[in-house]
Amino acid sequence: MAKYKNNDKGSYHSMDFVLTDTLCVQMYEDTWSRKEWKDTPYFALEEKLVRIIVYTELYAEYSHQYYLQLEERWRKEAIIKQQEIEKQEAIEKEQKEVEKLILTAENFYRAQKIESLKSKIFPTSRYKT
Repeated sequence: MAKYKNNDKGSYHSMDFVLTDTLCVQMYEDTWSRKEWKDTPYFALEEKLVRIIVYTELYAEYSHQYYLQLEERWRKEAIIKQQEIEKQEAIEKEQKEVEKLILTAENFYRAQKIESLKSKIFPTSRYKT
């Protein structure tokens, strides 16, 4: 382990990085959270090695399970998103088919009106449809 010590030599204030006789092990779980073990006046770090190893193994298992759950959640979200896309595509397809059916019905209705009008104007037409 090391620490910073004020350096009063010279006209500018500065700090020197000075090594100490204290051994320290740090484990960063994320950016803000960390676990630290170091030599103390009562216990040497060597006496804490078993705890450090157990903690590291437990944290590794926890981290592994966490990421497995995270990947599973991402997979489920992707499936749900794909289903929503397919549902929206089916709705759009059905709307186009309904519009096409309405257009066909309108054309059929117009054709009937034209046929009716034609039969009224030309009652004895030699052309039959």
